[in-house]
Amino acid sequence: MMHVQGKWRLAALCTATLLAGCLSNPVGRQEYAKFVEAPLTDAEFLPSEEEMNNEPIRVVILEGEDGKDSLSISADLGGTLTKTLAGKISERRVEVIDANLAPKLSDALRVAESKGASTYSGPKVASYAIKPTVTAVNVTSSASTVGTLASVASSAQSLATLGSQARQQSNLTSEAARVQRMPTRTYQEKMAKQNAQLQLAAKANQQQQSSGSAGAPPVAQPTASMAHKGLVRAAVNIYTLPDLRLVGSVPIEGQEVLTTPSDILNDDEKQRLVKAAAIHSVEENEHALFNAFVTRGYVGAKKSDGKKSIFLISIGKGAGLKANDKVVIYSRRKATEGLGKKKAVDALEEVMVAEGVVMDNLTEDEAWVHVAEADDAKKVMRGDVIKTEHSESTANKGKKLLKMLM
Repeated sequence: MMHVQGKWRLAALCTATLLAGCLSNPVGRQEYAKFVEAPLTDAEFLPSEEEMNNEPIRVVILEGEDGKDSLSISADLGGTLTKTLAGKISERRVEVIDANLAPKLSDALRVAESKGASTYSGPKVASYAIKPTVTAVNVTSSASTVGTLASVASSAQSLATLGSQARQQSNLTSEAARVQRMPTRTYQEKMAKQNAQLQLAAKANQQQQSSGSAGAPPVAQPTASMAHKGLVRAAVNIYTLPDLRLVGSVPIEGQEVLTTPSDILNDDEKQRLVKAAAIHSVEENEHALFNAFVTRGYVGAKKSDGKKSIFLISIGKGAGLKANDKVVIYSRRKATEGLGKKKAVDALEEVMVAEGVVMDNLTEDEAWVHVAEADDAKKVMRGDVIKTEHSESTANKGKKLLKMLM
């Protein structure tokens, strides 16, 4: 097993690598004045007036299913996922519609899933319906060596009776008190405190050996404790309304760790552990969830400073955009006719032409996007489709790395 300090060094190195790879927007507000209007060719298929009148995305979140595991049922993990999803979606300025406004929706969805056809005849209260379902839940326990601070502090007090090393023991006692005050709210803080306890125990042993006093009591060694890991896996199905067509299923997974002196958890502890894991499953995968129903906008204008190109798009803060968000630009073309199939006259397909990053001078309704690749920027036309793309945060990547290193 990798030594604790070795794990932390590796984690720090990986985190630094992540930060180095997460570059900020190369074009900022201060540079914007350097750009001047540049010509922009119209796309063959410009958006209609109805398309330009962007309605906010509305989502109905159906009550989640617990699955068949008794622990999942007793912990109400389906309900936990539903509440967490509703909170995260609201943060993105996506309107969450009360499922009670579409009382027939759940029944119609069950029919659609079994027969492959929708029987829903209610109002179109939203653009999408989403439903989480727990697919697996598990709690495992393994031995974890940690220092018991109380015994270390007690040993430090015993060492204080040795007059020849009074100063060193006083420092040791102060350090023990400092370690005792270290927070343990997050997993990282718990690991930091455990590491500090181990170092303190080693320092106390070394000081006792150097004292040469045969009558001094032995310093207590780190005691064995158990690390309990809760794991929750789920699938979030996304349906369009009113046809209830399945457009995506996003797998999510979350973990939580609890360290206790006992190798047994009671039912309440297990439920709290897996509930926390369920919440993490949403928090750590929200980028994938939001990419399933993205906001659409359109390219309206272009500016250039001679080397870099930026494009004005028809969505901004009101659509949930933030500075440094990634967007993808698509050109609409006539759909390719399949072999032996007759295509609709007006059938179109969207072909990706460029990727861009949202600048920091965005407004409620508009934003400027920088396209770094010069060759791709030349392909962009007025009226091309913009879709937001949510990426995983550096913080979430760091959390996953730490869990892998456990």
